[in-house]
Order: sequence, then C-alpha cells, then structure tokens
Amino acid sequence: MENRETKFKTEDKLTRQQQKSLFKWLGLIADALNQEGITLNEFLMPAIEVPATKENLHKTFLKQLIKNLHNEDSTTEIKKNKEIDQLIDIITLHCANNFQLSVPPFPSEEEKNFNENYKNQNSL
Repeated sequence: MENRETKFKTEDKLTRQQQKSLFKWLGLIADALNQEGITLNEFLMPAIEVPATKENLHKTFLKQLIKNLHNEDSTTEIKKNKEIDQLIDIITLHCANNFQLSVPPFPSEEEKNFNENYKNQNSL
C-alpha cells in the first residue's frame, strides 16, 4: 500500500514561500483592478459589484481555477513548477485580454531580498 509521503513528494508541491508569493500576487492584482475601477464581479461575473480583494480573488477565482485545471482543492496540492506557471499565465492573460490590465510580476525571492536590502540601506 502506497503511503501519503510516497504519493505526494515534497519537491513536487508548492513551497510555503510560493504559496505566500501567490497570495501576495493576488493582492497586487486586486490593487491593480481597484486602481482601474474593475470590481471582482466585472472580473469574474458582471452582475453584482464587489470590490476586489486578495481574499475574494483567492476564494472565488484561484480556488475554482485550481479545481477546474488540476482537480485539486488547495494551493498546497498543486505542483510548484508547471502548474503554478500555468496558473500565472492564465491569470495574466485573463487580465490582459479581458481588461487590458497589466498585472504586476509574480513576487520572487530575488525581489524580496532586494526590497529587504533596500530598506536596510535606507534606514542607516
């Protein structure tokens, strides 16, 4: 009998940092949508107007997209290379094609280190 550790190898899953980056990126997209006056409903379902937040983008958009594409219920279950790249591409294209919205780049470890170093240099 195959155990859970064998079935779900750690290197295949998103890291906690990738999950945090994904959630941060949704926040950046929500900010961009709000700056352009695009509500969540316009983004997803144009019947009722609700301001976009990273929480409602996560719950109503990302989780449904993960379920539809990968038959998974959580970001903890998607693979960190191919599947996360596919999600990023789909979301970016959706924003560009439907709203002419240029989304911010996906947060990276390099960006985080640069921002931390910049803050440290400016606090001296």
